[in-house]
Formats: sequence, structure tokens, C-alpha cells
Amino acid sequence: MRKTLFALLALPAALILALAPLSQAQAKWPEKPIKIILPFGAGGVADVTSRIMADKLSAKLGERVVIENMPGPGGINAARAVVNAVPDGYTMGLVTNGTAISVAAFNKLPFDPVKQFDMVSMLGQFDLVFCVNAKS
Repeated sequence: MRKTLFALLALPAALILALAPLSQAQAKWPEKPIKIILPFGAGGVADVTSRIMADKLSAKLGERVVIENMPGPGGINAARAVVNAVPDGYTMGLVTNGTAISVAAFNKLPFDPVKQFDMVSMLGQFDLVFCVNAKS
């Protein structure tokens, strides 16, 4: 009876000891600055909003969050930089309705915004209106 009881108690203890290093193996995140790439120049609404958010995130995470502006047509330069970054969680990009418009405006983009990006959070929501001449 004692051997059976010992065996029943030894198995869970052995599992806990075997799995304990796995829970400690995960690195703390973030361990270095986080970069957020914007498809706009400095000083605009997206830039100012992102810098306020980055400041709050830096305080909350205990690590710097840096904004990098990469203006260019259709946000292509910024999106390409995010897609080509090491997928380690330290490079993020701001995607706006401009990215959705780029899909329709360009024959071919060097990235697929649906398949190559994962949403982390929504920062804001804005209306977008298309207007044309009534006679067109």
C-alpha cells in the first residue's frame, strides 16, 4: 500500500519538476525597445497620436517604444519594413484606411495586408468619405 501511495505521489511531483524549467524558459517581453513604423511624416494626426500612445506604452511596459516615420506612396515603404522585420514582436506598424485604399489603387503591392499582418490593437477609428461630382 505504501509503495502504491508513493508511486501516485511521485508521478505528479516528477511532472512538476520536469515542466518547471519550461515555464522559466520564456524570456521577459519586452527586453529591448519596441519600434512602431508609421506610413506618414512627422507632425500629423497619426504621428502625434502614435507618440502619445508610445509614451504611455513605454511607461506601462518599462521599455522604450520608438516611433519611426516612413512616409511614402500608399504606405508601401512602411508596410514593407514591417513585413521584412524579424518576427520577434519588436517591430510593429500602424495600418490605416490608406492601406485598404492602396490595395485598390495599385496593381500589385509587395505585401498582403490581410495575410501578412496580425492585428494587435485598434488605436482609433475615423470616417472615410468618397465624394464625386453629382454629374459623373
